[in-house]
Amino acid sequence: MAIVINPALSLDASGNVGGVCYSKWRGLQIARKAWSTPTPIVPTSLQTTYENMLITLAESWGQVLNETERESWRKKAREERKIGRLAISYQPSGYQLFCSRNMIRSVVGLGMATRPEFGMLPFYYSNFRVEIVVGGGAVECELEGWGSGDEPDFGQFFRAGPYKSAGRTALACEYRLKSVERPIDVFTDSTVIAGKYYWYRARGGRDCGVVGNLFQTQVLAA
Repeated sequence: MAIVINPALSLDASGNVGGVCYSKWRGLQIARKAWSTPTPIVPTSLQTTYENMLITLAESWGQVLNETERESWRKKAREERKIGRLAISYQPSGYQLFCSRNMIRSVVGLGMATRPEFGMLPFYYSNFRVEIVVGGGAVECELEGWGSGDEPDFGQFFRAGPYKSAGRTALACEYRLKSVERPIDVFTDSTVIAGKYYWYRARGGRDCGVVGNLFQTQVLAA
C-alpha cells in the first residue's frame, strides 16, 4: 500500500504500488523495485510483544470501553494535531488517539487508560547530554534543561548500533528501547563496545501517554 497526495496526479507517495516502492532518500523522491524475499520474515520477540499490545488495544476500543468513554476520546482528539508520514498535519480520530497514548503506556509498563486527560500543558527539554563514563566501558545519557510546569513522569532512552563509521547515520527502524527511567534520571549504558559508534535517542513522557520532544546524538564508545 502507498500513501499519496493528489492521487490522480500524485505529488508525493510512500509505500508500495505493485512492483514499485516509493520513498524519500536525501530529500529526493525515489521510485525503485519493491523489495521481496523468498522466505517469510520471522518477527522478533519484541515485535510480537508490541503487535499483541496493539491488538489488545484495538479490541478494547469496541469490547471494553463504553460509548461514554469512546466519546471522551473523540472529544479530546478534536483538540489534537498529528504529523503523518508525508509530513502533513492532520486531526486524529478518537480511536487513533486512544491507541497511540495507550501504546506508550503499555510500553512503559502501565495499564490501559479508558479516558484521556484534559487540560495538560506541553512540556519540553532543552538538552540531551551523552558522555563517555570516566574510565570507559559505558555511556551516560541524561535529559536536561526542564522547562516550566509539571515534570514528566518517565524518560525513554533508545539506542542504535554499533557502527564502524561516524558517517553512518542510524535509521529510525534501527533504534531499540534500552531503558525507561522513572522518575527521569541518568541512564548508564554499560553494554557498548569500545571503538564503535552508537546513536542515542531520548524523550520525556507522562503517564497519560503524552511524550515530549525527541533528541538524538552520536557517540564513540571509548
